[in-house]
Amino acid sequence: MLQAVCTKDLIFTDVSTGWPGSMHDAMIYNKSKLAEVINRHMVDEEYHTLGDLAYPLQKCLMTLFY
Repeated sequence: MLQAVCTKDLIFTDVSTGWPGSMHDAMIYNKSKLAEVINRHMVDEEYHTLGDLAYPLQKCLMTLFY
């Protein structure tokens, strides 16, 4: 399983690999360095990461809303 984050210019800023294919996306996120950075508020509040419905809604991690 692979989790990757890139800028609007398509430059990768975070890549997390090596997780079993059956692991849920939210679990991969929770174990990633990206989650640690976001949860420790090390990301400026003017920036946001976009995720699908598998990811938890957080201040700097936006997910879809239906």
